[in-house]
Amino acid sequence: MTTERKTVVYAEIAANVAVMAAKFLAAALSGSSAMLAEGFHSLADTGDGLLLLVGQHLSQRPPDPEHPFGHGLELYFWTFIIALLIFAIGGGLSIYDGVHSILNPEPLENALWSYVVLGIALVFDGGSFLVAWRKFRHDAGKQGLWQALTTTRDLTVATVLLENSSDLVGILLAFLGVLLAHVLQQPVLDGIASVLIGFVLVAVASFLGYQSRSLLTGERADPRMIAGIRSLVESNPMVVSSGRPMTLQLGPDTVLLALELQFRPMLSAGEAADVIDALERTIRDRYPIVKKMFIEAEALSESRGEKRKAESR
Repeated sequence: MTTERKTVVYAEIAANVAVMAAKFLAAALSGSSAMLAEGFHSLADTGDGLLLLVGQHLSQRPPDPEHPFGHGLELYFWTFIIALLIFAIGGGLSIYDGVHSILNPEPLENALWSYVVLGIALVFDGGSFLVAWRKFRHDAGKQGLWQALTTTRDLTVATVLLENSSDLVGILLAFLGVLLAHVLQQPVLDGIASVLIGFVLVAVASFLGYQSRSLLTGERADPRMIAGIRSLVESNPMVVSSGRPMTLQLGPDTVLLALELQFRPMLSAGEAADVIDALERTIRDRYPIVKKMFIEAEALSESRGEKRKAESR
């Protein structure tokens, strides 16, 4: 795990632990359903941060006989588990408690505590959000927000960013719920806020689950990188044609690449080997994320083809 990723995850865990304790205390003192929902929200986020650390640690293990390409996909598995937890613990419990509060409304008590805790949560969660946002924007480059979220292969930072974003939206909804319930003397509004917080969490969980599933089931690498590799290969004067590069994302920092090439006629086996070695160096210099490379090449003569398979590790 890079130092930047560690910083993002640790910042989120520290913020969530502090905020979670304050939210549950405020919920107990005020009886607010929205505050209880926010407590469940922070509880889920705290567990998610710990699971991200587990996933990152396990994904860094070296290859072994049972996992010859390494354990990079561990990260995507644990992100999928996180999505399930957000859906069940964060979203499910928030919606359940909100519906219960709507059906059985009770007047709020000590609403001031809720306002104080929401202010504290805004500071902590806002700080964690800024840490994640800076890292995410740095990695995204010139991409738009939605494009970056849907194409990123580093779900660690994306998960933290989405959780922090839902935290801030949840704080706003909880504040409005408590405020309106207190001012209008309509406690049912507090329950509605809890349900809305739950729906926000369900939406975030669904998005993360979809992204994790796609990567777990063998998603290709970034299309821009695939196009760049093909351009590099076809710009070599010895290459007559090449098939579309086949890639597999094995983790945030690891891609497997397979290429099929056809060289110019009369190219000897030794010359073909030199061209392949040069292409490997060029591709790795441009895209260090390509850790595994397999090349099948064919050098043709007028009478027969001399075929050479090359495997790079």
